[in-house]
Amino acid sequence: MELLNEIYLYILHNFVFVTGLVTGMKWVWEYSQKRKFEKNKFLFERIEKFYDLNNTKIVKKMLDWNKISISDGENKYIISDDILIEALVTHNQRSHFNPTEVWIRAQFDEYLDNLTELILLSECGLIDKGNLKKLLKYWTDILNGNKKVKNKKFSLQVKNYLIYYGYHDVAAFK
Repeated sequence: MELLNEIYLYILHNFVFVTGLVTGMKWVWEYSQKRKFEKNKFLFERIEKFYDLNNTKIVKKMLDWNKISISDGENKYIISDDILIEALVTHNQRSHFNPTEVWIRAQFDEYLDNLTELILLSECGLIDKGNLKKLLKYWTDILNGNKKVKNKKFSLQVKNYLIYYGYHDVAAFK
């Protein structure tokens, strides 16, 4: 009881200080909540833009299906896991690529460039890394071989492709 009286007397004698301290703490908390909200809003805007990109839609289909027909408006491509593996060989493995493989590589390169941008934004603290991981988990798990929708050979080829062409951020993103 005596302690409560002492606290009461301290607050009474230092009312301005205590009020300022409480107000300051409230402001810091509200600011941090607003900042968190803005980071998540920015993340969802970036993710929405990323998912709306045509190459993202195409790569997601190639990753999700073991065999699929994809049209880019002018051409129609039949993409299978074996074709993906062959298309994603690096230039130290082979230097000539057929038109389908060139198209696949272009889709993957643009997709990986955009994915790298999102990862770098998260590493800079501009977007929430935890939420980004949740939103991209399915696709990055396929790329990194953590999801068993593709065979091991595909996962190894993607890993080699990511490292050879400098997509280290994507390779390390889990």
